[in-house]
Amino acid sequence: MTKDVIGKIEGAKPGLPSIISIVPDLIKAITDAGLSIWKGFRGAAKEKQDAILDELEHQKWKSFADIASG
Repeated sequence: MTKDVIGKIEGAKPGLPSIISIVPDLIKAITDAGLSIWKGFRGAAKEKQDAILDELEHQKWKSFADIASG
């Protein structure tokens, strides 16, 4: 039985070198995806901050000088 298993793997290329050669591309793809998500999140947060600040600006009371002259 052992001879049958050993005989079947003779001449076969081990899979580890091919997997190892893929790792740098995989790490780059995961890193790029993570950075893209982070930039999207930060951009959305900045847009929301700007929208809130804009809304607050519209909620300010006019100064008494502006009311008196208007």
